[in-house]
Amino acid sequence: MAYQKLIAEAVSNQNKSLKNDALVKSFQSFMSLDDNDRKNLVHNIEILNAALDIFDIPVEIQSRFFTSVRREHRAALYGSLEGWWLDKMINHLGKLTSDELIPRYEVEDKIVDLAEQFQPDALPTDFFTAPLEIPGDAEERLFVFQLKGIEVSSQRTSHLTVDQKRS
Repeated sequence: MAYQKLIAEAVSNQNKSLKNDALVKSFQSFMSLDDNDRKNLVHNIEILNAALDIFDIPVEIQSRFFTSVRREHRAALYGSLEGWWLDKMINHLGKLTSDELIPRYEVEDKIVDLAEQFQPDALPTDFFTAPLEIPGDAEERLFVFQLKGIEVSSQRTSHLTVDQKRS
């Protein structure tokens, strides 16, 4: 039934002067398929009623799955999860013959692992991005002058200055 409606709509829109070029191209592409391919395409369409808008997904994930983490850490946790998920999807989609599903427990386990990093008693894992406490006399030190002479980046120089202060 959906197939017949889509064919009728595609045919009727070929006769109209549509202003939406993308829609016209979509109808043309659909009609250029042979009958069997069109039926397979329509058969494989899945409509998710009342699905979230893509921009609402981060908030929904954070509020639904990150309840064990303080609110101020939820965005960072989401960023870590998103990075892991993107890598997972690239690897999964790269296996074009793979019919494996990604099990829900794998995602849940990853959320738990990441959430543990944001607990109050956890050691920080993002110390490379933490602000550095650079000594006030750093610019006057000889090795800082030498590092600038060989064009070491200011970020690296800052890290070396802090490391030198500790030793």
